[in-house]
Parts: sequence; structure tokens; C-alpha cells
Amino acid sequence: MGDDERSPEGPATLEALMAADDWQEAMHYAIFTFNDIKKIVFAEEGDNDGPDWLLIVELRDGRFGALHAGCDYSGWDCQAGGDSTIHPTPEAARDWLFNASDHDSRIPPINDIQRVPPLTLAIEPLPLRKILIKGDRPDA
Repeated sequence: MGDDERSPEGPATLEALMAADDWQEAMHYAIFTFNDIKKIVFAEEGDNDGPDWLLIVELRDGRFGALHAGCDYSGWDCQAGGDSTIHPTPEAARDWLFNASDHDSRIPPINDIQRVPPLTLAIEPLPLRKILIKGDRPDA
């Protein structure tokens, strides 16, 4: 990834990844698309003929995608590859990425990765209704 694509202000944004040529190439190895991504949980730039591009994202459906991809010194057109998966939790995505990348030391422990709060559902009880049985008549 070129210097103009790095984000010195903080974590990578989805817009920055979508605009970066290397991330666009890396995403060719993903089973999810940029449009499927709700939020970036972890992103680490790679280098040609060096460490892979690494990514963990929260998907719009609530699951978590993980991707690692890389290329040789000549870029993405010659020798390149990658793999991705989808998991129910960020912990599972992190564990897969850590193992798939041969224990890349750039992947922090799960406690250091941005955690996504658990999904909570607010379910309101249905109002009670009087059930009419055949032959019953409501009061007039």
C-alpha cells in the first residue's frame, strides 16, 4: 500500500480501503465484498513480497469476515493469493486469521482488537387480547 493510502490519524476506514489499489486487489480473494462490510474491526497493510494484507470486518448480517492476501515483488498480476472465511464472532475470525497467516505477529490478541458490543434485542410483549370462542359475543 502506498504512503498516500496510510491513515496516520487512526484505524483504517472502509472508504480508505475501498480507495486503495492494494486493498481492492486483496479483496479479490474475499468471499465477501466491500458492500457487505458494516465496520472494520482490524486491518493491517501488507507489502509486495512481504507480509500479507490482513483484515477482520463486521458484516452487515452480524457475522465477521476475515481475509489474508498477498503478492510477490511484481504486484498482484503475477504471483498473488489469499483466502477468507466468515465467522459468528470476532474472536473466531481473529483465531482463523492468526492461524491462516502462520501466526503473524502483527495480529494482536483478541483483547486488543476493537470489540463489537453484543447484539441486544428489545422485545416488547404483545398486548393481551380477549380470545373469542365460537358462540361468544363481545359485550355490547
